[in-house]
Amino acid sequence: MTDTRRSFVLRVTRDLREFYGEKSEEMFAFADDNDVTRVHAVIRGPKDTPYEKGFFYFVFTFPTDYPLRPPKVTFMTTDANRVRFNPNLYACGKVCLSILGTWSGPEWTPCQTLFSTLLSIQSIMNEKPYRNEPGFESYDNQSEIDKYNAFIAHETLRVAVIGMLWTPTADATNIPLILRDVMIASFKQNYRYFEDTIKSRLEMDGQTVSDPFGDYSQPSFQYKELLHRLRTLKEKYEISDELRVVSIRDDPLAKEYFEILSKTVTQSMKRELKPVCDEVLDFEDFDESESLSEYEEESESEENEITL
Repeated sequence: MTDTRRSFVLRVTRDLREFYGEKSEEMFAFADDNDVTRVHAVIRGPKDTPYEKGFFYFVFTFPTDYPLRPPKVTFMTTDANRVRFNPNLYACGKVCLSILGTWSGPEWTPCQTLFSTLLSIQSIMNEKPYRNEPGFESYDNQSEIDKYNAFIAHETLRVAVIGMLWTPTADATNIPLILRDVMIASFKQNYRYFEDTIKSRLEMDGQTVSDPFGDYSQPSFQYKELLHRLRTLKEKYEISDELRVVSIRDDPLAKEYFEILSKTVTQSMKRELKPVCDEVLDFEDFDESESLSEYEEESESEENEITL
């Protein structure tokens, strides 16, 4: 491994350690089995938004000069490139954020990390995504905002929940099994919410969909069909009506992910990590008491642990 590749691989590995240290139950990440610089991430849609509890899947590809340049981020939850979930999340997979160099505004800096980038993406999944469209930041036509929210909420259930767990699914074909298990665990814990939400909207079935930012191929809401498919998944995953809602980290399916998270955090606590700062080249947590060979050996060991 060249010095250049070693440096950026170590920085990506460090980003993963920082991310795991946050112990998030709303965002999940895991490196590709064969390449730690390709990271898969799932953001669970924020509460009180039309994205609530949906599974939004992204793939990060880090360039060899990271963190001098941002990662490439591809949005995968698109119903095979048919659904645009946000003015900033395109059906083609493009993620429009200034820090990623895909939109105007504040640019990327080496201080940014995997975690901060995921937070930025999560922030655009807000309660009024209509206002994410340039020029509509102060848009106050509540009727149009509500119509767009209704479209997003329907597609969250259809594509980002049921679609992400349906087999086969083009959107989640390459997602690591460990993240798929986390999604299934979350689905089980929130099944009652999904069913109650669909039932509360059955009167909308057949009504015309309003999507001002995309070429929507389905002309009407399909809540009756969604309820049928949801119950099919309930049978598949043997979800009991008496299921007690607990933290996702307590579900056996998510056990492996949170064990790796815990192990990585514990390993990181043994070494004092310097905060990522404006000093671009100072992004390796090098302990001067170690020899270079000892440091490289330990870092490679941590990299392997993250990709287990």
